[in-house]
Amino acid sequence: MGQLLRASTIFLLTFLFACAQIQVPVTKEEKIEAQVEIAVQEWKSWYNDYRRVAPIVYRILRALASTDSIKEEIKRPSKNIGWDDGARRIELKGQNIIDHKALEIIAKRELPDNGYLLIPLPTMPAESAIRPWTWVKEFKFNEKNHIFTYITEDEEIEIPAEGFPIWIRFFVSRSREINAYAAQDKNGYFIVIHRGICQFLPDDNQLAFVIGHEMAHILRGHLGKVKGVNLLAGILGLSVAIFVSPDLGNIIYGGIMAKYSRGQEREADFFGLCFTHLAGYDIEIASKAFITLGSSAPPSELEQFFSTHPYDAERRAYLKKVVKWIKEGKTWHQIIEEIRGESS
Repeated sequence: MGQLLRASTIFLLTFLFACAQIQVPVTKEEKIEAQVEIAVQEWKSWYNDYRRVAPIVYRILRALASTDSIKEEIKRPSKNIGWDDGARRIELKGQNIIDHKALEIIAKRELPDNGYLLIPLPTMPAESAIRPWTWVKEFKFNEKNHIFTYITEDEEIEIPAEGFPIWIRFFVSRSREINAYAAQDKNGYFIVIHRGICQFLPDDNQLAFVIGHEMAHILRGHLGKVKGVNLLAGILGLSVAIFVSPDLGNIIYGGIMAKYSRGQEREADFFGLCFTHLAGYDIEIASKAFITLGSSAPPSELEQFFSTHPYDAERRAYLKKVVKWIKEGKTWHQIIEEIRGESS
């Protein structure tokens, strides 16, 4: 009986081992087809994240422009008005074969090697003027009338731009890294939101705080006081017109980010929550963004984010104080004076 059981066990293990060694042959064409299928979903998910981030950014920028009290405490990144129609452009030139095929499937048409695909963003003029994934061969901006003109195969589409007195460009990277940061190139300041942040911060109040925090680094002049950021200048190749690079995350990301001081981080926390509050978001919920990230995202994926956004019990306690200060209507100057008074 023992020998029979032993023989049966050996046979079973041998059979399972043999099954494990079996590899189903996959042709090159089948592999490409699968890669394209994955890329289609990646592009669609990226656009959905863009559609989520954009209204938050626009809402904060509009709130800042209409609140006189906050204007005294921020430094405008430019004296010029920022004009945006809410259309983002995906340049087809330079796309690899997988992404090009994926974009053809999404656009439901054959695409040339040149030109752009347009994706409209919510709450902006482009949303009602163009269909998502519309192909255009070229575009231009009339600086006098503030109108973007997009030239398709058989028509010209004119979209009026909205002017933002306080303007910060923004991009959603296709990278799944959990991070967000502010940076500067030859055309000015901008913020980058990685898709990983959107995935692990499903609440818009908390995403708004992260966005507001990065805006605060720009609007409080922190980027001019740290080393590392200007290394990005000349690398990005972002044009004056709003442009979306498919490899934005790969180009920018790589550790070349600002290392802010503890004081600058605390200042960005205050103004980030302040901007969030002015835009009508719930700052009680927003202030728990780091807790949400820490409890939902894999620790291995948070290493980069927390290296540039250190978080501990002390910072959580500080954020709770900030919520109280903002609800009491205190300014940053008043808070600094209060802190100095407590320390003396």
